[in-house]
Amino acid sequence: MSHNERPQVVEDKPQMRSMMVMSAAPMIPRAAPIASRNKMAPPQLTKAPKIEASSGWSVHSLSPLPPIYCLERTHLNVDDSVDNVADRIADCLRSESIASTFRKDENLVEAETSDGVTFFVRLWQGQKKNTVLVEVQKSSGCCYSYCQAAKAVLRAAKGLRTPAKRRTFSIPPSVPRVSQEECETATREGLELAEQLLVKQQIDSNLMAIESLNHLSKPCPTQCLVARSILTGPFLRGKLLSLVESDSTDASFDEVEKEHVTLMRRYAFSILSNCFAALEQSGELVEMLQKQEELTSTEVVSALVRQVAAAGNSPHDAYQAAKCLRTLLAASDETKRKAADLNAFETISQARHMGVCRHAALEDACTRLRTLL
Repeated sequence: MSHNERPQVVEDKPQMRSMMVMSAAPMIPRAAPIASRNKMAPPQLTKAPKIEASSGWSVHSLSPLPPIYCLERTHLNVDDSVDNVADRIADCLRSESIASTFRKDENLVEAETSDGVTFFVRLWQGQKKNTVLVEVQKSSGCCYSYCQAAKAVLRAAKGLRTPAKRRTFSIPPSVPRVSQEECETATREGLELAEQLLVKQQIDSNLMAIESLNHLSKPCPTQCLVARSILTGPFLRGKLLSLVESDSTDASFDEVEKEHVTLMRRYAFSILSNCFAALEQSGELVEMLQKQEELTSTEVVSALVRQVAAAGNSPHDAYQAAKCLRTLLAASDETKRKAADLNAFETISQARHMGVCRHAALEDACTRLRTLL
């Protein structure tokens, strides 16, 4: 290099590099819900295939608990064979009338109570030799109802019987009593509020209204008042019958709407069943059916029989439909004829077999219903 040439100076500038910005990974991975874990996730209950009518739970070899795994608080270790534990859990689910879908290749049960509480029961290999780890995990629904169901399952896993009578609490004497007139006034206001919610376009408001009607129609001093108001009111009666005759698997519904409509249909069956039972006990049912012929129409009877036939997929709905059919058949010879034309006896017999294996309440309802055909 000659003396006249100056050395070139390289500019000092940062090197351009690519990088990915993301949140820091947690120190300890949180346990995902059982329903979302890889290779062990059952589909949603609304998409479950038809439940096979077989009793018991066939369990494969148990998997050990993963090294990093957050167990639910509702779990316990049982010192017994896995077959005995599985059989006791299956018998408990049947006797408690909890709908269950057994995933035999995963040692997993997907369960749902009549009030829409869903949970999972999974069996793991226990930490000690010849022990079974039973885990129960809530998926959705009322926390109190889940706790009652989980207690029943865990007691059954240990070989303990669930008390026949649930613990109840009496109203303290310090609480002022409500007169019958005040009770009826509050009931009418509740019916008006439910009707206002049903008019709304939002499906969650409609679900709240149907849930309120279901609570109002349960046994109480004003049950007959509620039954007469619902069955004689054109709007409420029409709404319930439209739900009974509808199809919750409509392709136009999204997943949330299907969930809501499925629950609304179940509550609609329950409301009609409660109303029919209340009027049957008071001796008003026959007169009511004569005045409101829509309640015993071919469409309604056909919808009830179809729902009983779907006991494999919806045992809770089939149970409520069977209760409705029983009261209608007992009060109306015309309804008996319509049910016979729809081959209801064979349908009820198949549903009863499903109840014998999986749902005690459905078995009882179908047994009583078959005697009327």
